[in-house]
Amino acid sequence: MKRFNGIVAFGLTLAVVAFAVDAPASAQSGKAYFKGKSIIYIVATAAGGGHDFYARLMARHMKRYLPGVKIAVLNRPGAGHMLGTNLLYMSKPNGLTIGTFSTGMVNTQIIGGRKGIRYDLTKMSWIGKQATDTPVLIVSDKSSYRSWDDVVKAKTPILIGVAGVGSNGWNNTLMLAHAFGLNVKALPGYSGSENVMGLLRGEIHANMRNLSSGLETFNKVPGHIVLQFGDDPLVPASAVKARDIAKTPMQKAIAQLITAQGALNRMLAGPPKIPSDRLKALRAAFRQAHMSKQYRAQADKAHRPYDKTPWTGDKLARVITDTITKMPPEIVAFLRKINKVKAPMVKHSGPVTKIKRGGRRVWIKYKGKEAKTKISRSRTKVTINGKKAKRKAIKVGMTCTFTYPRPGAESSNVDCKG
Repeated sequence: MKRFNGIVAFGLTLAVVAFAVDAPASAQSGKAYFKGKSIIYIVATAAGGGHDFYARLMARHMKRYLPGVKIAVLNRPGAGHMLGTNLLYMSKPNGLTIGTFSTGMVNTQIIGGRKGIRYDLTKMSWIGKQATDTPVLIVSDKSSYRSWDDVVKAKTPILIGVAGVGSNGWNNTLMLAHAFGLNVKALPGYSGSENVMGLLRGEIHANMRNLSSGLETFNKVPGHIVLQFGDDPLVPASAVKARDIAKTPMQKAIAQLITAQGALNRMLAGPPKIPSDRLKALRAAFRQAHMSKQYRAQADKAHRPYDKTPWTGDKLARVITDTITKMPPEIVAFLRKINKVKAPMVKHSGPVTKIKRGGRRVWIKYKGKEAKTKISRSRTKVTINGKKAKRKAIKVGMTCTFTYPRPGAESSNVDCKG
């Protein structure tokens, strides 16, 4: 175990760290700034998932402590939360744009080198953290799996839906598969409510999710939690605990890392350099909302966990910075290795039938049905008649080939003729 002492220390640090309350020094002067203004609350995933729930819950109650302000939630999914995180980071630092994203963005920054990263989490204006949410592996009753033992013994690949390459689900799925020798395949493009739809349609068999999202999923898709990274009383006794089955040093290290990530969850931040009085006002409103009876009653009704005492911005900033700068080198090397794994892709070709949002969404006719793709300006390579082109140059009637994980997901390549 000697080789992994740094990893164990890393996990324990996140698990036991204590958080103090921000001083309200200039919060009142900042509070006056927000009167009559509108705040955009970016959610880096699709509507319907856990991140979306917590954002809307916080927005609903946070505005009560910033009199005269309006807060609008804006979903910006894509690239495993990276699209929304980039958008948040590059926003004006006036306090009127805040947002939330997956802890997978922490891992993405640690390993570096991923195309499209424009953020630096160590520079962001951290506001607070709403919940510690236990990571779990859930399987659908539409699959043939009912227990961890079934998962371990699977002869054919278990299809696990994830938001995208580099997302928390992607990282955790591949780490779990490597550590325990599982026969699984991570399928990107299942963000927010698409996770539920994918399970209902039988396109995927399982999810690596946080417990609160997993419990909500079961209201729509019957299934089982077969593995948990923690010791949550809401998890059925039939589910095994990762720490109990981890035997090798690598298994123990990965179980500890994923468990620790459950503590770093449901975070809220703004772009770098928000003026200190406005940031303190946002932090104060966040804490007041989180501690209110109305907020907690709605979270309880939805069976969503929340921290008894919320993690506040200054302490969260230190934990994020320490996590990024002090990650043990063996885990950094491993994260880099799994992020070189290519997502399985398919190619669909057909005539373009519809275009929306300046080429950000394009539909083709494929085998008698419409197939949609998302096109990123920075991550999708677009060619027309063999030459590099911008997405807005795609026109209805052209014949295009999408290279993507599945219909509806973001394409890595779009090749058109016409």
